Amino acid sequence: MPLHASPHRRAGSHGGGPAEDIIGRLDRRMRVAGFDHALALLEHWREYEADLICCDQDLGGYPGREVLARIRRENPGLPLVLISGDTGRAAVLAARQAGISSFIAKPFDPELIADRLRQLLDLPAEPACERSLASHLQQRLDASLFLPALREFARPSPLAELTVQQLHRLWRSEPAISARLITAANSARFNRSGSRCEDLAGALQRLGVRNSVNLVTGLSFRNQLGLRQPLLRREAEHWFGRAQRLAETSALLASRCEADVHACYTAGLLHCLGELAVLEAVSGWLGPEQVLDQAGLQQALRQYASLFGNRIKVAWRLPLPLRRLIGGIYLLPVGVTRKEVVLMHLAGLLCADTPPPPTRLKALCQRLGIKPEQLPAQDPATPAT
Repeated sequence: MPLHASPHRRAGSHGGGPAEDIIGRLDRRMRVAGFDHALALLEHWREYEADLICCDQDLGGYPGREVLARIRRENPGLPLVLISGDTGRAAVLAARQAGISSFIAKPFDPELIADRLRQLLDLPAEPACERSLASHLQQRLDASLFLPALREFARPSPLAELTVQQLHRLWRSEPAISARLITAANSARFNRSGSRCEDLAGALQRLGVRNSVNLVTGLSFRNQLGLRQPLLRREAEHWFGRAQRLAETSALLASRCEADVHACYTAGLLHCLGELAVLEAVSGWLGPEQVLDQAGLQQALRQYASLFGNRIKVAWRLPLPLRRLIGGIYLLPVGVTRKEVVLMHLAGLLCADTPPPPTRLKALCQRLGIKPEQLPAQDPATPAT
């Protein structure tokens, strides 16, 4: 939607919705005008001054980028914002070439949009010191959730030259990439056969190199700064290591039990989604006025990791069988028959902070048809420092 703002702070928007509400709350002097058609926006813009225009790419058959490019030719200095669900490299480059000031990807984080628009409108930053970490995390539960990355993503050009197998080797340790590509592979756009995809290998095969690289490039816009705070970075590395350890243990067990190796590896890799999402959310709260120590961070993780994990699994529409495998790590349902669920529970015990009772391990081994001496060496997780 186009959004208009002027000496009385007038902002223009096309289509209405959350973006319009966010702009209206940035400054009490702000007057927001929303439009359902591109021509109505252009007519209004030419008659009244505006401090900013925010436009959705999908304007019912009229591309928002073309509307903003037309405005840019007439006004070189006006801040222009494009909101789009297409985060591919070509779309982003086209927006830049059109002179668009800022590109915001869907689904968007309201706080991210608010910060971006404050910069464009030269408004003072929100006094974050007035907002507690608990209230910030509670608000984030109702917004879009994101995951941090272990390392910066490579540039898209060399990635597009790789094969599916090479991309799998490069990305198999990144929970954020696995979760996002599995979600995309099961969407109506790519899953025309109706068969579910539960692992990164299957997602890459279904999406292909080009679509996979485009999706990861879009994901990299969110992760381009990463977790810069040392406390959060150390904690993230702890959870990445824990996820990798459980993934490898699960895959090794699956190979010995003739179970689904790829599905078990993926479930182990994604079992820390909640903790990683909390760390990403905390990074958006920290600032010069906020002080957070290890104890405070651990309390936030204990209180919100499960809530964030459940929320992101549902919001990202991870396949239900995969979610059941992840759930099996923490709790083995009574009467469960799927071998992989029992296996994931056993893997979780092997990677737990404290050694499990030998009788429990023996009982699970019997259910899986293996001997206790076939189990991988126990490698308890090391608490973060």
